[in-house]
Amino acid sequence: MPSTMIILVVILALLTLFETIDHVVAVNMTVSKLCGTYRSYPYVGIQCQNPNSPVMGLLWYQPSIVGNTTSLKTLLRHESNHDDTLQQFGWNQHDGTGYGTQKIIDQQNHIKLSATWVHPNQQKCGDTKNARWVLRVTGEAIEKMPTDLSLFWYVGVPGDFIAQYDPSSGIINGRNFQTSIVPSNTTRYASYWDDKCCQSKIYNATYFAVFQAPQHFNPKTNILQELRNPTSSLPPHLFDASSLYRAETVLVGNQIVQQLFLTTPFQVDFHLRLHESKYAASHDSLCQPNWEEVTTAINEARHRFQRRFKNIFMGGRQTEVSSIHRRVSSLEWTREQIRMAQYALGNMLSSISYMHGTSQIYDNITKEIRTGPPTIGWTIVPDRPDHAQGYLWDDGFHQQLMHLWDMDWAEEILGSWYGMADEQGWIPRQMILGDEARWSARPSSWPQVPGSANPPSHHWVLHSFLRNFRKDEGEKFKSFLRSIWDPLERNIEWYLRTQASEIPGFFRWKGRTKEFCLPSGMDDYPRAPILTRMEAHLDLHCWMIVSCRAISKIASILGWHHKSVLYEERTVDLTNRMLNSFWDEKNGVFDDFYLDENKNKIFVGHLGYLNFFPIFLDVLPTNSSMFLHVLLRLLDRDNGLWTKYGLRSLSDKDPYFMKGDSYWTGPIWLNVNYLAVATLFRYSNLEEFPIHATVLKGYTELRQGLIQLVVDQFTETGFIWEVYDAKTGKGLDNHPFTGWSALIVNIMAELY
Repeated sequence: MPSTMIILVVILALLTLFETIDHVVAVNMTVSKLCGTYRSYPYVGIQCQNPNSPVMGLLWYQPSIVGNTTSLKTLLRHESNHDDTLQQFGWNQHDGTGYGTQKIIDQQNHIKLSATWVHPNQQKCGDTKNARWVLRVTGEAIEKMPTDLSLFWYVGVPGDFIAQYDPSSGIINGRNFQTSIVPSNTTRYASYWDDKCCQSKIYNATYFAVFQAPQHFNPKTNILQELRNPTSSLPPHLFDASSLYRAETVLVGNQIVQQLFLTTPFQVDFHLRLHESKYAASHDSLCQPNWEEVTTAINEARHRFQRRFKNIFMGGRQTEVSSIHRRVSSLEWTREQIRMAQYALGNMLSSISYMHGTSQIYDNITKEIRTGPPTIGWTIVPDRPDHAQGYLWDDGFHQQLMHLWDMDWAEEILGSWYGMADEQGWIPRQMILGDEARWSARPSSWPQVPGSANPPSHHWVLHSFLRNFRKDEGEKFKSFLRSIWDPLERNIEWYLRTQASEIPGFFRWKGRTKEFCLPSGMDDYPRAPILTRMEAHLDLHCWMIVSCRAISKIASILGWHHKSVLYEERTVDLTNRMLNSFWDEKNGVFDDFYLDENKNKIFVGHLGYLNFFPIFLDVLPTNSSMFLHVLLRLLDRDNGLWTKYGLRSLSDKDPYFMKGDSYWTGPIWLNVNYLAVATLFRYSNLEEFPIHATVLKGYTELRQGLIQLVVDQFTETGFIWEVYDAKTGKGLDNHPFTGWSALIVNIMAELY
């Protein structure tokens, strides 16, 4: 056991205050999912599934290096921030249920931290529901010499609730929770009425404070405001505890902070326990898992995760894979590939976020910003430092991996988005609910604009749900489909209505500018050189085919024949329009087009991802005369898209290559490369397909290049990236980005 072990117990009451929320997402979860790492903005953030749950988390810094050249603000860690220059962070393993482990290497603070979250599978003291969790934090110095660390654990009480500290028992009571520290001879309670502790020159001590913070609590900001400068009369790694918090630190407050002064190596166990009653039961240290039991629970959870990961992703495809294909692609994974893939999956699962609160909506009529209704939502954030909010078109791709691991979570998250649909069927492009979500987003992105669309990947992923749901859960799955039907249909009709082009029967992304087409998701990908309402966008047209086909299949499963036929007819009509109008015979590809002042059709003429959406989204009939042309054009190594790492977003022969923001004008994107690999897989797996050998070769080359790209960058940098440089393979922009870049796991497992 590490030389220092402190156990902090947090006992919370299971809240039942959902009555104030109009739009409540139905929670069909196991007990182990009631609380989790559902606050993705901090490095370590804990919350339970209730808008009135206290928020919990960690902050840390090394006191001994605070000085004239290094400020406390620079060293204090809390929310994920690239300015912290951490060498490594992110959850290496996580099951999305009751287990996860994260390694953090903080060179500036000279510390390696490990945070492990676990739901011990045991019942104690009559706790039949086993509603208890443990967060274990261990620390070791990067150098050989011991390092001191100041570690904060905070509990923030929501709303207008307050907490009271009882000095006789060392227990803090709130309306819905109770906290206590297990007695030990290294524990000190620092408060304005007791300054004896302040003279204690001990290294492994815990100081305790309760204070009143603004209702919208930002832990790092408020703690920085409360902390004072260190005194010179104590060792450099200790503060005078009486000056840790300002004089207004009183017995009553809405924030509880434990500040632990530790030396490496150390271990701290934070215990969380829920109660069904409104008032928490009295604390009994015998009722909590001891150190050995927590260690056993962690080891068992780790082994369960590894077994499940292997069974799902390393077990090989089943009957739908031909023997030829299996011989080509089912190679043994290397240790580094497994480590990267588990990180990709684990960090994505750790990014499941519970959001609640109001959103800001721009009113197109009054031109003012109004407040939306209180809402609860689940989402997977793409990355913590820069995108700790939900994104509609990202989350569709996220569920492509999630539904293979945990269909319940996939349904819950997708259902949250459909639950946000308004009466017209509009769903916001971003899920930014509440103050914490707004802290992590640019203020300009807070207001959501009705009428602004995003690619409906949340329709596309339903095809995978329909293909892969377990037959023995058919009725449960049908219940989910029924629950989303109304908002799904409203949303599809909203797209068909609001994104219609002035060219009858076609669509255009409303709100594009000459430089950017943000609604399309491919922000700076080149479109028509002029702004005109008389244009038709190929990718949006393909998405509409996908949407109509998805809802037609759902209606068929639910036995709603009339609706199924209605949307199937729309699917056929839109497909015919695509075949007849988007084909550029001269260049042998599908393309955007617009009409000039004389009504002449002009194709835009760039070559990149967009041109292959008809096969990427599987809406181009294989019996079409264009099908083989498009497939061969994709496989042509001279088209300027192929690199040894993956497909460029825009041909390097295109005059717009790497122009604009250089975002979608050349770099390699994993989400679209996933679509390309899945497309080639479909046809490389058919031995009777006319160009089977050519497709198989292209599939193998593209798949292996993408895997090597992500593994190499993960090994070199410790992260998975949002986008990759097509020339060097270097990771670019946001990291760790385990949103749709985590689809590398699907690619490795050949699960499309």
